[in-house]
Amino acid sequence: NGLNTSSNSYGDEILTMERNRLSTGGVDWTTPETKTYHIDTSWASEVDHFFGCIRNDTPVAEGCSSDALAVMQLIERVYAAG
Repeated sequence: NGLNTSSNSYGDEILTMERNRLSTGGVDWTTPETKTYHIDTSWASEVDHFFGCIRNDTPVAEGCSSDALAVMQLIERVYAAG
């Protein structure tokens, strides 16, 4: 949870997890575990990594342009399926 909303802002990031109960035919969502992230530190982490690559003359290993393209293609598939 946490995708862009109609207000064009992001809410709390909420991760909901449930065990896949194969013996019962799938997930039943009766005992989900949730974790809420109130502060998004992902942008700062990504920028820190990028600047570190520049300082150390190393390739970008996380958040490179091919990763960004893959994410955009995935998001497009999600919206097209919805």
